Amino acid sequence: WVQYHVGCCAESTNYQRLCYSVMQAIKERFKIEEPVSRTLKPHEWQKEMMIWLGMAATRGRMVLVLDGLDQMDNSLDNALDLQWLPRYFPAEVRTIITCAPGHSL
Repeated sequence: WVQYHVGCCAESTNYQRLCYSVMQAIKERFKIEEPVSRTLKPHEWQKEMMIWLGMAATRGRMVLVLDGLDQMDNSLDNALDLQWLPRYFPAEVRTIITCAPGHSL
């Protein structure tokens, strides 16, 4: 399991922190030597997430839980548009995404 809970602290609502934390967790879980980048341009986060999810998929199965995406800080690059989130996930990466009822994401 790789889990990220948006809203558990103020910093957790930043999509860049979410992406970095997920990639760092993949690195640790699968013992990947490659460093995780912290300094990416807004349009690069989705591609980088796909790379890391792909690396995880080649090493085994994984469940990714992203809880509370409706609590993302939208003032940073319109995070609620979810442009940073990959459009598809490798078959070996089962993904659970939660949000509260209300505005659709």
